Amino acid sequence: MYTHAITRKPGKNFGDGITTANLSSPSYDLIVDQHKVYVAALRSVGMEVTLLDAHPDYPDAYFVEDTAGVGEKESPSSDSGCTL
Repeated sequence: MYTHAITRKPGKNFGDGITTANLSSPSYDLIVDQHKVYVAALRSVGMEVTLLDAHPDYPDAYFVEDTAGVGEKESPSSDSGCTL
């Protein structure tokens, strides 16, 4: 069972992230609202959420869900499947 989550606040340049979608222009106000709902959902199931500040060098660093297990001697993480 997961007990902790690390999230990052969306930055104003989030729309510069990598995407293959051909959708309308992204809305900063909308992503902020969606991110608040996402964090609230994590907390509602008992997760302890660490909220990091936005990082303008990584505009697509939001809503990424990579898992990692942390033990006493090791901390393996999953392969996100994304190759650049």
